[in-house]
Amino acid sequence: MTSGGRIAILCGHYGTGKSECSIALARTLPAPVTLIDLDVVNPYFRSREARAVLEADGIAVIGNSLGIDTGVDLPAIPGSIVPALRDQQRRVVIDLGGDPVGARAIRQFRPRIPTEDTDLLYVVNAFRQGNRDSDTTVASIREIEQSVGLKCTGLINNSHLLGETTVDHVMSGDRLCREVFDATGLPVVWVAARPPVLDACRDAALQPAGMPLPVTGVLRQDWMDSRR
Repeated sequence: MTSGGRIAILCGHYGTGKSECSIALARTLPAPVTLIDLDVVNPYFRSREARAVLEADGIAVIGNSLGIDTGVDLPAIPGSIVPALRDQQRRVVIDLGGDPVGARAIRQFRPRIPTEDTDLLYVVNAFRQGNRDSDTTVASIREIEQSVGLKCTGLINNSHLLGETTVDHVMSGDRLCREVFDATGLPVVWVAARPPVLDACRDAALQPAGMPLPVTGVLRQDWMDSRR
């Protein structure tokens, strides 16, 4: 993370892959880690649905206050979020809703979030309409910043076409992220992709900006299997 912040909040446009990136980041950070699912407005994929996988890795998961991980879209936010934010020994990854409306769920906890120890990371997917060019992406970043009450500190390049993703797709996202960097000064902190694609980037001697973040498709795999 850019500043080594204890808390990482992942934001971005709908459908950019925030939930998968949140899961991947929680599994990458040193223990102990808590993942907080605040994607409570029109979620297509919920990071809390990966509870079994995450808890098997020793990661605590905070979902909704109803204790239901699937089939419920009610914005029932649990009070257990506050102790997790206060725990100085624990890394926290927050999966935030898409766009300003979805991101607003975190505002009630803003007084509990230390600015100096928090990274707001914007997930970029060059193949989603909300990130179609640098101007659109920068506008999205600014809207979410205003809604959350925090400044973005970095980018995650998660440009992909699911199982069809190639090195070229990752590098397309890299070019977009570099344009956003030129406009905002926001660095690319992570480049997210399935391990074979990250390996192919390395084998091709390509160096997309950011540290490698292996994404295994925990949520999307179940969804794709159900559609066969």
